Order: sequence, then structure tokens, then C-alpha cells
Amino acid sequence: MAEKDRCVLCEAVGVELPSRKVYEDTSFLAILDVNPCAEGRYLVVPKTHTARFNEMGDDELAHLFRVVKIVARKIKKAFNLESICVFIRGRRISHLCVAVFPSMQRIRPAVFLNLCLRELKWI
Repeated sequence: MAEKDRCVLCEAVGVELPSRKVYEDTSFLAILDVNPCAEGRYLVVPKTHTARFNEMGDDELAHLFRVVKIVARKIKKAFNLESICVFIRGRRISHLCVAVFPSMQRIRPAVFLNLCLRELKWI
């Protein structure tokens, strides 16, 4: 695979890169984010390269969110939380991923988003 065609999430799915799995089935994988904006942040990704969620069929999209729900429940239990944050990503890395992570009361969503954007040097 040429460097310009390299997809780090495809490599994580294909086991070329080490990952810490929290869930896996025939279509999706949930792994601990190796460079998280928040502790306990997991990425739910399709095993086949898909760039955007609106490119998925309805059944596949429903399956994706069933997996997101499973991962959210695991995070909620592990961190003893009331709520979970979910973001759909697919821009910087052209592989769809749903970020699922703890919602900490001490960090308001807007503050958290600004921290992430600063880390990515987008603001």
C-alpha cells in the first residue's frame, strides 16, 4: 500500500497495527484510541474501508449504532457514569469512525471540543 493510500484504521482492523479491542464482530471493531482527547475514548470502525456514514446502507448503519450502544454501555459501567459522548468522524482519516467516550461533568462539551481542535491545530 502506497503511503498516500495508507489507512491507519484499516491497518488496525487488519492487525498490522497493535490495538486494544473492546468489541469485535464480522463487520465492526471497537478499539481504544491510541491518541485520545479523553480517557477511555474508543473508536468503533467498520472492518471494510468506508469513508462516510452516509455511504452505508440502512441495515449496516443500524448495526453500527448497535455496536456503539454496546461500547457505550461498557464505558458507562467502567467509569460509573450517567452519560456518554459520541462523535462521528471521517475527515482527517478517510475511514469512518465513531468516537465513544466518557462524558465527564467537569468538562463541558464546548470546552472539550475546543481542547480537541487545539490538539489537532484546527484552531
